[in-house]
Amino acid sequence: MASTLDINNGKEVLQISGTAVNKINNVGLPWSLRSVWFIPERKYYTSGDGLYSTRLLGKTWIRDNDMPPYYKTSIRGSNINDVVMVGAFGLIMHFNGIFWHNFQDITYITGSYNKVIIKENLIACSGGLNSGQAIFTIGRR
Repeated sequence: MASTLDINNGKEVLQISGTAVNKINNVGLPWSLRSVWFIPERKYYTSGDGLYSTRLLGKTWIRDNDMPPYYKTSIRGSNINDVVMVGAFGLIMHFNGIFWHNFQDITYITGSYNKVIIKENLIACSGGLNSGQAIFTIGRR
């Protein structure tokens, strides 16, 4: 994914294979993109001004309209049924292969999580509060 945060300079979806770079269909995507995670030829996600997915590159990206209206800054997964997304106002969501669970009722902050990683039974989120303080949250299953 290629876009400029906070400025509408357009966007691109690029596929890198060896030394070749190909532009991929970006129909359905907003201009503000921040993160991407995928399992090749099974599921592709991108987040930013919404959460978008497609099963195959080159197809139309579909927005998940059931998501909270907050900016989504990072998405990572360990499998197609184990995906975590974070964002503004303490947004932490987990996808178990059937539905997304929102943990924001216990993780709300006046700031934003900017990065998330997931490994085995741990999820780690980092970001910052509006006061300028850093925040780091770890979750276990």
